[in-house]
Amino acid sequence: MSNRGTRNQRLMLILLCSAFFAAPQVRAAEKEKLFQPELRKSYGLFVEELLQKEEPKPKAKTKAHKPIKAAIFSAVIPGAGQVYNRTYLRAGIFLAIEAASIYYIIDQNDKGDQLDADFKAFADQHWDATRYWSALADESGCDINDTTCLKDFERDNFSHYLPDTKNQTYYENIGKYNQFNIGWDDAEEHRGTDSALRESYTYMRRDSNDAYENARMATTILILNHIVSAAEAAYTAHKIQSKGAHASLNIVPRQYGKKIIPALAMRVTW
Repeated sequence: MSNRGTRNQRLMLILLCSAFFAAPQVRAAEKEKLFQPELRKSYGLFVEELLQKEEPKPKAKTKAHKPIKAAIFSAVIPGAGQVYNRTYLRAGIFLAIEAASIYYIIDQNDKGDQLDADFKAFADQHWDATRYWSALADESGCDINDTTCLKDFERDNFSHYLPDTKNQTYYENIGKYNQFNIGWDDAEEHRGTDSALRESYTYMRRDSNDAYENARMATTILILNHIVSAAEAAYTAHKIQSKGAHASLNIVPRQYGKKIIPALAMRVTW
């Protein structure tokens, strides 16, 4: 029911009660005078003023937070929008994730670079291209010095080739495919799998790739942290205005491949 409807009901109740209690004490002529239109109007204004004095005045609204402003703050620096909203615990969480992600990206990239340099030095020391081309010469009948004949045979009989320069493909192929097995110092079999050095090299390359993959994963988390922080800041600023909803932010475990990593989960209820 509206305030105006309630006020009218209270006015009617006061009028009825006044008439009821005054009835035994006034004469009929005085009653008629009391309820003349002019006097009835004055009495109604008096009661109306009385009711208005009883009603509390609405409090002035506080300065509203701007959702767009909060979102921009957190998009630039995660947690800044939360500071703007005065949700300091959430600000600390987003800032901690930001700092941890940046540190992990730098650490894993540095680790990947070091392992990359290590496995390349290992390959340069223990894998010999001459052993590989000699095996192909024996198999094909080409002269060991006839590189054109050897490369034609390689291209016609194998799915992969040995690049002329030591690029990424070069270092990947010599450890990944059996046709290059004989190039390792301890190998006895052409197109075999008997080289322990090759196996060690494969693990070194895998560790390097894993470090780079970890850095890429942390970069993804870094980007998501900016997005989630901006969205949460905007929503909380809007919630401060509306007071009609509730949002909670938690860190929950999520499976990423074979690893368990922490992930942000935001729950909204209204």
